[in-house]
Amino acid sequence: LESGYGQGQSIHEVFQSVLLAENLHGQALPEQLLQLISSRLLEIPETVVRVSAHGFISLANDPVTHIKSAARILKQIADFNQSHPDSGHIIFNCVSVATNLPHTKDNQTLRDLVVATHLLRIAAKTNQPPSSPGLLLLVGDENLCVELRNAGLCVESHGTQPIMPQKTVCCHEIVWNNPVENIHHEHPYKLGDYVVQARLADNGAYATFEGVDQRLARRLIVKIKPRQASNSILQPHAKEGLLEKLQAIGRLSHPNIATLFDIGEQDGMIYFVREYLEGRPVTEVELAGDGFDNGLSALLLKIVRALLHARTHGIHHLNLKPSNIWTNEGQILKITDFYCDHFSIRSHPTPATFLSSKFLAPEIIADSPGDERSDIYSIGVMASELSQAHLAAMDPQSENGWLALIRRATQNDPALRFQTLSELELELRRIQIASLTSPQGQAAR
Repeated sequence: LESGYGQGQSIHEVFQSVLLAENLHGQALPEQLLQLISSRLLEIPETVVRVSAHGFISLANDPVTHIKSAARILKQIADFNQSHPDSGHIIFNCVSVATNLPHTKDNQTLRDLVVATHLLRIAAKTNQPPSSPGLLLLVGDENLCVELRNAGLCVESHGTQPIMPQKTVCCHEIVWNNPVENIHHEHPYKLGDYVVQARLADNGAYATFEGVDQRLARRLIVKIKPRQASNSILQPHAKEGLLEKLQAIGRLSHPNIATLFDIGEQDGMIYFVREYLEGRPVTEVELAGDGFDNGLSALLLKIVRALLHARTHGIHHLNLKPSNIWTNEGQILKITDFYCDHFSIRSHPTPATFLSSKFLAPEIIADSPGDERSDIYSIGVMASELSQAHLAAMDPQSENGWLALIRRATQNDPALRFQTLSELELELRRIQIASLTSPQGQAAR
Protein backbone atom coordinates (compact mmCIF):
# COMPACT_ATOMS: atom_id res chain seq x y z
CA LEU A 1 0.00 0.00 0.00
CA GLU A 2 2.89 2.39 0.76
CA SER A 3 3.95 2.24 -2.89
CA GLY A 4 0.42 3.11 -4.01
CA TYR A 5 0.18 6.46 -2.24
CA GLY A 6 0.56 9.81 -3.88
CA GLN A 7 3.18 12.34 -3.00
CA GLY A 8 3.07 13.32 0.66
CA GLN A 9 0.70 10.45 1.60
CA SER A 10 1.54 7.74 4.11
CA ILE A 11 0.02 4.50 5.31
CA HIS A 12 -0.20 6.18 8.72
CA GLU A 13 -2.57 8.75 7.27
CA VAL A 14 -6.15 8.28 8.45
CA PHE A 15 -8.94 7.07 6.13
CA GLN A 16 -12.59 6.80 7.13
CA SER A 17 -13.25 3.57 5.25
CA VAL A 18 -11.21 0.39 4.91
CA LEU A 19 -12.44 -2.27 2.48
CA LEU A 20 -10.88 -5.72 2.37
CA ALA A 21 -12.02 -8.57 0.10
CA GLU A 22 -10.92 -12.03 -0.98
CA ASN A 23 -12.09 -14.90 -3.12
CA LEU A 24 -13.17 -17.61 -0.68
CA HIS A 25 -11.84 -20.46 -2.85
CA GLY A 26 -8.48 -18.78 -3.30
CA GLN A 27 -8.35 -19.21 -7.08
CA ALA A 28 -7.26 -16.34 -9.27
CA LEU A 29 -10.05 -14.04 -10.47
CA PRO A 30 -10.65 -13.71 -14.23
CA GLU A 31 -8.99 -10.70 -15.78
CA GLN A 32 -12.28 -9.06 -16.73
CA LEU A 33 -13.40 -9.15 -13.06
CA LEU A 34 -10.09 -7.68 -11.90
CA GLN A 35 -10.50 -4.80 -14.33
CA LEU A 36 -14.12 -4.29 -13.25
CA ILE A 37 -13.14 -4.13 -9.56
CA SER A 38 -10.34 -1.65 -10.23
CA SER A 39 -12.46 0.66 -12.37
CA ARG A 40 -15.40 0.54 -9.94
CA LEU A 41 -13.30 1.49 -6.91
CA LEU A 42 -11.17 4.08 -8.69
CA GLU A 43 -14.33 6.02 -9.53
CA ILE A 44 -14.36 7.15 -5.87
CA PRO A 45 -12.33 10.32 -5.21
CA GLU A 46 -9.30 10.10 -2.89
CA THR A 47 -9.25 6.31 -3.01
CA VAL A 48 -6.31 3.96 -2.72
CA VAL A 49 -6.80 0.56 -4.40
CA ARG A 50 -4.60 -2.52 -4.62
CA VAL A 51 -6.07 -5.45 -6.55
CA SER A 52 -4.49 -8.90 -6.61
CA ALA A 53 -5.50 -12.10 -8.34
CA HIS A 54 -7.34 -13.17 -5.17
CA GLY A 55 -8.94 -9.99 -3.82
CA PHE A 56 -8.33 -6.33 -3.07
CA ILE A 57 -7.62 -3.71 -0.41
CA SER A 58 -9.12 -0.26 -0.75
CA LEU A 59 -9.01 2.86 1.44
CA ALA A 60 -11.33 5.85 1.03
CA ASN A 61 -12.78 8.89 2.78
CA ASP A 62 -16.36 8.43 1.54
CA PRO A 63 -17.61 5.31 3.39
CA VAL A 64 -21.14 5.33 1.92
CA THR A 65 -19.93 5.43 -1.69
CA HIS A 66 -17.18 2.97 -0.83
CA ILE A 67 -19.63 0.41 0.56
CA LYS A 68 -22.15 0.93 -2.26
CA SER A 69 -19.36 0.21 -4.74
CA ALA A 70 -18.57 -3.03 -2.90
CA ALA A 71 -22.23 -4.06 -3.13
CA ARG A 72 -22.26 -3.36 -6.88
CA ILE A 73 -19.08 -5.42 -7.31
CA LEU A 74 -20.72 -8.37 -5.55
CA LYS A 75 -23.80 -8.08 -7.80
CA GLN A 76 -21.60 -8.13 -10.89
CA ILE A 77 -19.71 -11.17 -9.60
CA ALA A 78 -23.06 -12.91 -9.05
CA ASP A 79 -24.02 -12.05 -12.65
CA PHE A 80 -20.66 -13.42 -13.81
CA ASN A 81 -21.31 -16.70 -11.96
CA GLN A 82 -24.68 -17.04 -13.65
CA SER A 83 -23.41 -16.27 -17.15
CA HIS A 84 -20.24 -18.41 -16.80
CA PRO A 85 -21.39 -21.61 -15.07
CA ASP A 86 -18.34 -23.54 -16.32
CA SER A 87 -15.79 -21.08 -14.90
CA GLY A 88 -16.15 -22.19 -11.28
CA HIS A 89 -18.38 -20.58 -8.67
CA ILE A 90 -16.75 -17.43 -7.29
CA ILE A 91 -17.57 -16.58 -3.67
CA PHE A 92 -16.21 -13.14 -2.88
CA ASN A 93 -16.40 -11.88 0.70
CA CYS A 94 -15.96 -8.20 1.56
CA VAL A 95 -15.42 -6.53 4.93
CA SER A 96 -15.71 -2.80 5.58
CA VAL A 97 -14.52 -1.03 8.72
CA ALA A 98 -15.81 2.50 8.43
CA THR A 99 -17.11 5.60 10.17
CA ASN A 100 -18.77 8.80 9.00
CA LEU A 101 -16.71 10.79 11.53
CA PRO A 102 -13.02 11.80 11.21
CA HIS A 103 -10.59 9.49 13.03
CA THR A 104 -8.61 11.01 15.89
CA LYS A 105 -6.22 8.15 16.73
CA ASP A 106 -2.82 7.66 15.14
CA ASN A 107 -2.44 4.54 13.00
CA GLN A 108 -6.23 4.10 12.98
CA THR A 109 -6.16 2.89 9.38
CA LEU A 110 -3.78 0.09 10.35
CA ARG A 111 -5.99 -0.77 13.32
CA ASP A 112 -9.02 -0.96 11.00
CA LEU A 113 -7.12 -3.20 8.60
CA VAL A 114 -6.39 -5.61 11.46
CA VAL A 115 -10.07 -5.69 12.44
CA ALA A 116 -11.09 -6.21 8.80
CA THR A 117 -8.64 -9.11 8.44
CA HIS A 118 -10.06 -10.92 11.46
CA LEU A 119 -13.65 -10.29 10.34
CA LEU A 120 -12.81 -11.66 6.90
CA ARG A 121 -11.98 -15.00 8.60
CA ILE A 122 -15.44 -14.96 10.22
CA ALA A 123 -17.04 -14.28 6.83
CA ALA A 124 -15.14 -17.23 5.33
CA LYS A 125 -16.54 -19.57 7.99
CA THR A 126 -20.07 -18.16 7.66
CA ASN A 127 -20.40 -18.09 3.89
CA GLN A 128 -19.85 -21.66 2.75
CA PRO A 129 -21.17 -23.14 -0.52
CA PRO A 130 -23.93 -23.34 -1.67
CA SER A 131 -24.69 -20.13 0.20
CA SER A 132 -24.62 -16.54 -1.06
CA PRO A 133 -22.16 -15.54 -3.83
CA GLY A 134 -20.58 -13.27 -1.24
CA LEU A 135 -20.99 -11.55 2.10
CA LEU A 136 -20.52 -7.85 2.74
CA LEU A 137 -19.89 -7.30 6.45
CA LEU A 138 -19.57 -3.92 8.10
CA VAL A 139 -18.08 -2.63 11.33
CA GLY A 140 -19.53 0.82 11.89
CA ASP A 141 -21.67 2.89 14.23
CA GLU A 142 -25.42 3.39 14.05
CA ASN A 143 -25.11 6.82 12.41
CA LEU A 144 -23.29 5.25 9.47
CA CYS A 145 -25.96 2.52 9.26
CA VAL A 146 -28.65 5.22 9.05
CA GLU A 147 -26.74 6.94 6.22
CA LEU A 148 -26.42 3.65 4.36
CA ARG A 149 -30.13 2.90 4.73
CA ASN A 150 -30.94 6.42 3.49
CA ALA A 151 -28.74 5.64 0.48
CA GLY A 152 -30.96 2.66 -0.36
CA LEU A 153 -28.94 -0.17 1.21
CA CYS A 154 -30.40 -2.85 3.47
CA VAL A 155 -28.38 -3.11 6.70
CA GLU A 156 -28.90 -5.99 9.14
CA SER A 157 -27.37 -6.00 12.61
CA HIS A 158 -25.58 -9.15 13.77
CA GLY A 159 -24.75 -7.82 17.23
CA THR A 160 -21.28 -8.06 18.72
CA GLN A 161 -18.78 -10.50 17.23
CA PRO A 162 -15.59 -11.70 18.97
CA ILE A 163 -12.68 -11.28 16.57
CA MET A 164 -9.81 -12.01 18.96
CA PRO A 165 -9.36 -12.61 22.71
CA GLN A 166 -10.97 -9.78 24.71
CA LYS A 167 -11.87 -7.92 21.51
CA THR A 168 -15.41 -7.66 20.08
CA VAL A 169 -16.88 -5.43 17.39
CA CYS A 170 -20.43 -4.44 16.49
CA CYS A 171 -21.02 -6.21 13.20
CA HIS A 172 -23.62 -5.54 10.47
CA GLU A 173 -24.34 -7.08 7.11
CA ILE A 174 -25.14 -5.21 3.92
CA VAL A 175 -27.81 -7.31 2.20
CA TRP A 176 -26.94 -6.71 -1.43
CA ASN A 177 -28.47 -9.81 -3.00
CA ASN A 178 -32.22 -10.12 -3.58
CA PRO A 179 -32.61 -13.26 -5.72
CA VAL A 180 -36.33 -12.68 -6.37
CA GLU A 181 -35.92 -9.08 -7.55
CA ASN A 182 -35.95 -9.79 -11.28
CA ILE A 183 -38.05 -12.95 -11.51
CA HIS A 184 -40.01 -13.48 -14.73
CA HIS A 185 -40.82 -16.41 -17.05
CA GLU A 186 -37.47 -16.10 -18.85
CA HIS A 187 -35.57 -15.70 -15.57
CA PRO A 188 -37.19 -18.10 -13.06
CA TYR A 189 -35.87 -18.82 -9.58
CA LYS A 190 -35.55 -22.22 -7.89
CA LEU A 191 -37.03 -22.08 -4.40
CA GLY A 192 -36.83 -25.38 -2.59
CA ASP A 193 -38.75 -27.89 -4.73
CA TYR A 194 -40.53 -25.15 -6.68
CA VAL A 195 -39.78 -22.91 -9.65
CA VAL A 196 -40.94 -19.32 -9.18
CA GLN A 197 -41.84 -17.85 -12.55
CA ALA A 198 -43.73 -14.56 -12.40
CA ARG A 199 -44.40 -11.74 -9.93
CA LEU A 200 -48.11 -11.12 -9.37
CA ALA A 201 -48.06 -8.47 -6.62
CA ASP A 202 -45.59 -6.66 -4.40
CA ASN A 203 -46.68 -5.46 -0.97
CA GLY A 204 -43.32 -4.18 0.27
CA ALA A 205 -43.03 -6.56 3.21
CA TYR A 206 -43.65 -9.56 0.95
CA ALA A 207 -44.29 -10.41 -2.68
CA THR A 208 -46.66 -12.84 -4.39
CA PHE A 209 -45.51 -14.99 -7.30
CA GLU A 210 -46.84 -17.65 -9.62
CA GLY A 211 -44.82 -20.83 -9.53
CA VAL A 212 -44.90 -24.49 -10.43
CA ASP A 213 -44.17 -27.77 -8.71
CA GLN A 214 -42.36 -29.49 -11.56
CA ARG A 215 -42.66 -32.90 -9.93
CA LEU A 216 -46.46 -32.77 -10.25
CA ALA A 217 -46.70 -30.20 -13.07
CA ARG A 218 -48.93 -28.19 -10.73
CA ARG A 219 -49.37 -24.40 -10.71
CA LEU A 220 -48.92 -22.73 -7.35
CA ILE A 221 -49.01 -19.41 -5.56
CA VAL A 222 -45.75 -18.61 -3.75
CA LYS A 223 -45.51 -15.81 -1.18
CA ILE A 224 -41.99 -14.72 -0.31
CA LYS A 225 -40.73 -12.39 2.38
CA PRO A 226 -37.48 -11.04 0.90
CA ARG A 227 -34.48 -10.85 3.15
CA GLN A 228 -34.46 -7.06 2.84
CA ALA A 229 -37.86 -6.99 4.54
CA SER A 230 -37.00 -9.53 7.23
CA ASN A 231 -35.29 -7.32 9.80
CA SER A 232 -38.37 -7.47 12.07
CA ILE A 233 -38.29 -11.27 12.29
CA LEU A 234 -34.59 -11.87 12.80
CA GLN A 235 -35.15 -12.67 16.48
CA PRO A 236 -35.70 -16.43 16.94
CA HIS A 237 -38.94 -16.08 18.95
CA ALA A 238 -40.51 -13.86 16.26
CA LYS A 239 -39.53 -16.26 13.48
CA GLU A 240 -40.81 -19.23 15.47
CA GLY A 241 -44.15 -17.45 15.99
CA LEU A 242 -44.49 -16.81 12.25
CA LEU A 243 -43.66 -20.40 11.31
CA GLU A 244 -46.05 -21.77 13.95
CA LYS A 245 -48.90 -19.65 12.54
CA LEU A 246 -48.17 -20.85 9.00
CA GLN A 247 -48.05 -24.45 10.23
CA ALA A 248 -51.44 -24.00 11.93
CA ILE A 249 -52.94 -22.63 8.71
CA GLY A 250 -51.38 -25.51 6.79
CA ARG A 251 -53.18 -28.01 9.05
CA LEU A 252 -56.60 -26.67 8.03
CA SER A 253 -58.44 -29.12 5.80
CA HIS A 254 -61.75 -27.83 4.44
CA PRO A 255 -63.24 -27.82 0.92
CA ASN A 256 -63.72 -24.03 1.06
CA ILE A 257 -60.22 -23.13 2.33
CA ALA A 258 -57.28 -22.96 -0.08
CA THR A 259 -54.66 -25.55 0.82
CA LEU A 260 -51.28 -24.40 2.10
CA PHE A 261 -48.82 -26.98 0.75
CA ASP A 262 -45.44 -25.97 2.16
CA ILE A 263 -43.39 -23.44 4.12
CA GLY A 264 -39.65 -22.95 4.15
CA GLU A 265 -36.56 -20.76 4.27
CA GLN A 266 -33.92 -20.14 1.62
CA ASP A 267 -31.24 -17.49 1.15
CA GLY A 268 -32.46 -15.69 4.27
CA MET A 269 -36.04 -15.55 2.92
CA ILE A 270 -39.18 -17.11 4.39
CA TYR A 271 -41.81 -18.39 1.99
CA PHE A 272 -45.00 -20.41 1.81
CA VAL A 273 -46.69 -22.21 -1.07
CA ARG A 274 -50.43 -22.55 -1.50
CA GLU A 275 -53.01 -23.76 -3.95
CA TYR A 276 -53.38 -21.80 -7.21
CA LEU A 277 -56.94 -20.59 -7.75
CA GLU A 278 -58.72 -19.61 -10.94
CA GLY A 279 -61.93 -17.64 -10.94
CA ARG A 280 -63.03 -14.26 -9.64
CA PRO A 281 -63.66 -12.46 -6.33
CA VAL A 282 -66.80 -13.45 -4.50
CA THR A 283 -68.47 -10.04 -4.97
CA GLU A 284 -68.49 -10.61 -8.74
CA VAL A 285 -70.68 -13.71 -8.44
CA GLU A 286 -73.90 -13.50 -10.49
CA LEU A 287 -76.89 -14.77 -8.50
CA ALA A 288 -80.13 -15.78 -10.22
CA GLY A 289 -82.97 -13.29 -9.73
CA ASP A 290 -85.66 -15.74 -8.59
CA GLY A 291 -83.29 -17.68 -6.37
CA PHE A 292 -81.34 -14.72 -5.03
CA ASP A 293 -82.15 -15.20 -1.32
CA ASN A 294 -81.22 -18.86 -1.41
CA GLY A 295 -78.15 -18.22 -3.58
CA LEU A 296 -76.77 -15.48 -1.35
CA SER A 297 -77.45 -17.35 1.88
CA ALA A 298 -75.83 -20.52 0.45
CA LEU A 299 -72.78 -18.51 -0.61
CA LEU A 300 -72.37 -16.83 2.78
CA LEU A 301 -72.97 -20.10 4.61
CA LYS A 302 -69.98 -21.63 2.79
CA ILE A 303 -67.81 -18.77 4.06
CA VAL A 304 -69.15 -18.94 7.60
CA ARG A 305 -68.76 -22.71 7.87
CA ALA A 306 -65.20 -22.58 6.55
CA LEU A 307 -64.38 -19.92 9.17
CA LEU A 308 -66.06 -22.04 11.85
CA HIS A 309 -63.73 -24.89 10.88
CA ALA A 310 -60.73 -22.57 11.22
CA ARG A 311 -62.01 -21.31 14.58
CA THR A 312 -62.05 -24.87 15.97
CA HIS A 313 -58.30 -24.85 15.29
CA GLY A 314 -57.83 -21.53 17.05
CA ILE A 315 -57.55 -19.43 13.88
CA HIS A 316 -59.50 -16.33 12.85
CA HIS A 317 -59.16 -14.92 9.36
CA LEU A 318 -58.99 -11.17 10.19
CA ASN A 319 -58.13 -10.32 6.57
CA LEU A 320 -61.46 -11.12 4.92
CA LYS A 321 -62.19 -9.26 1.68
CA PRO A 322 -63.33 -10.19 -1.84
CA SER A 323 -59.77 -10.58 -3.16
CA ASN A 324 -59.27 -13.33 -0.56
CA ILE A 325 -62.43 -15.28 -1.45
CA TRP A 326 -62.54 -16.78 -4.93
CA THR A 327 -65.19 -18.70 -6.85
CA ASN A 328 -64.84 -20.49 -10.17
CA GLU A 329 -67.19 -21.54 -12.95
CA GLY A 330 -68.12 -24.66 -11.01
CA GLN A 331 -69.29 -22.51 -8.08
CA ILE A 332 -66.44 -23.82 -5.93
CA LEU A 333 -65.55 -21.23 -3.29
CA LYS A 334 -62.09 -20.97 -1.69
CA ILE A 335 -60.89 -18.68 1.12
CA THR A 336 -57.23 -17.64 1.04
CA ASP A 337 -54.70 -15.50 2.89
CA PHE A 338 -55.59 -15.70 6.56
CA TYR A 339 -53.98 -12.85 8.46
CA CYS A 340 -50.41 -13.71 9.40
CA ASP A 341 -47.88 -11.30 10.90
CA HIS A 342 -45.22 -10.28 8.35
CA PHE A 343 -47.26 -11.71 5.44
CA SER A 344 -50.19 -9.31 5.76
CA ILE A 345 -50.30 -5.53 5.66
CA ARG A 346 -52.51 -3.45 7.93
CA SER A 347 -52.64 0.27 7.37
CA HIS A 348 -55.06 3.16 7.57
CA PRO A 349 -57.17 3.50 4.40
CA THR A 350 -55.71 5.55 1.57
CA PRO A 351 -57.25 6.33 -1.83
CA ALA A 352 -55.29 3.36 -3.21
CA THR A 353 -56.44 0.89 -0.54
CA PHE A 354 -59.94 2.14 0.27
CA LEU A 355 -61.80 -0.40 -1.88
CA SER A 356 -60.23 -3.36 -0.05
CA SER A 357 -59.90 -1.80 3.42
CA LYS A 358 -63.63 -1.01 3.64
CA PHE A 359 -64.26 -4.72 4.14
CA LEU A 360 -62.12 -4.78 7.29
CA ALA A 361 -63.66 -4.10 10.70
CA PRO A 362 -62.90 -0.75 12.37
CA GLU A 363 -60.88 -2.45 15.10
CA ILE A 364 -58.69 -4.12 12.48
CA ILE A 365 -58.09 -0.79 10.73
CA ALA A 366 -57.19 0.63 14.17
CA ASP A 367 -54.57 -2.16 14.47
CA SER A 368 -56.35 -3.98 17.30
CA PRO A 369 -56.04 -7.79 17.41
CA GLY A 370 -59.65 -8.53 16.42
CA ASP A 371 -61.65 -11.76 16.84
CA GLU A 372 -64.42 -13.67 15.05
CA ARG A 373 -66.68 -10.61 15.32
CA SER A 374 -64.20 -8.86 13.02
CA ASP A 375 -64.77 -11.57 10.42
CA ILE A 376 -68.54 -11.19 10.92
CA TYR A 377 -68.21 -7.48 10.07
CA SER A 378 -66.39 -8.36 6.81
CA ILE A 379 -69.08 -10.88 5.87
CA GLY A 380 -71.73 -8.22 6.52
CA VAL A 381 -70.03 -5.73 4.18
CA MET A 382 -69.77 -8.36 1.44
CA ALA A 383 -73.45 -9.25 1.92
CA SER A 384 -74.25 -5.55 1.54
CA GLU A 385 -72.25 -5.34 -1.71
CA LEU A 386 -74.03 -8.35 -3.17
CA SER A 387 -77.46 -7.15 -1.99
CA GLN A 388 -77.04 -3.69 -3.51
CA ALA A 389 -76.17 -5.24 -6.85
CA HIS A 390 -79.37 -7.29 -6.79
CA LEU A 391 -81.93 -5.12 -4.97
CA ALA A 392 -84.27 -5.32 -7.93
CA ALA A 393 -84.47 -9.10 -7.50
CA MET A 394 -85.52 -8.92 -3.85
CA ASP A 395 -89.09 -8.64 -2.60
CA PRO A 396 -89.74 -6.25 0.34
CA GLN A 397 -90.08 -9.04 2.89
CA SER A 398 -86.76 -10.68 2.06
CA GLU A 399 -85.10 -7.26 1.85
CA ASN A 400 -86.04 -6.56 5.44
CA GLY A 401 -84.41 -9.85 6.50
CA TRP A 402 -81.18 -9.07 4.70
CA LEU A 403 -81.09 -5.46 5.83
CA ALA A 404 -81.50 -6.51 9.46
CA LEU A 405 -78.68 -9.04 9.14
CA ILE A 406 -76.36 -6.57 7.41
CA ARG A 407 -77.15 -3.78 9.86
CA ARG A 408 -76.34 -5.98 12.84
CA ALA A 409 -73.22 -7.57 11.34
CA THR A 410 -71.65 -4.21 10.41
CA GLN A 411 -72.04 -2.32 13.67
CA ASN A 412 -68.90 -0.32 14.50
CA ASP A 413 -69.04 -1.59 18.08
CA PRO A 414 -68.16 -5.33 18.10
CA ALA A 415 -70.44 -5.82 21.14
CA LEU A 416 -73.48 -4.93 19.00
CA ARG A 417 -72.76 -7.43 16.21
CA PHE A 418 -73.52 -11.13 16.09
CA GLN A 419 -71.23 -12.41 18.82
CA THR A 420 -70.27 -15.70 17.20
CA LEU A 421 -70.08 -17.18 13.73
CA SER A 422 -72.51 -19.87 14.93
CA GLU A 423 -75.07 -17.16 15.68
CA LEU A 424 -74.62 -15.69 12.19
CA GLU A 425 -74.89 -19.18 10.68
CA LEU A 426 -78.29 -19.69 12.36
CA GLU A 427 -79.58 -16.38 10.98
CA LEU A 428 -78.40 -17.21 7.47
CA ARG A 429 -79.99 -20.64 7.72
CA ARG A 430 -83.28 -19.03 8.82
CA ILE A 431 -83.24 -16.75 5.75
CA GLN A 432 -82.40 -19.71 3.51
CA ILE A 433 -85.26 -21.85 4.87
CA ALA A 434 -87.69 -18.95 4.55
CA SER A 435 -86.71 -18.44 0.93
CA LEU A 436 -87.08 -22.12 0.09
CA THR A 437 -90.55 -22.40 1.68
CA SER A 438 -91.91 -19.15 0.22
CA PRO A 439 -94.15 -19.30 -2.89
CA GLN A 440 -91.39 -17.67 -4.95
CA GLY A 441 -88.85 -20.17 -3.67
CA GLN A 442 -91.07 -23.15 -4.41
CA ALA A 443 -91.76 -21.80 -7.89
CA ALA A 444 -88.02 -21.37 -8.52
CA ARG A 445 -87.47 -24.97 -7.46
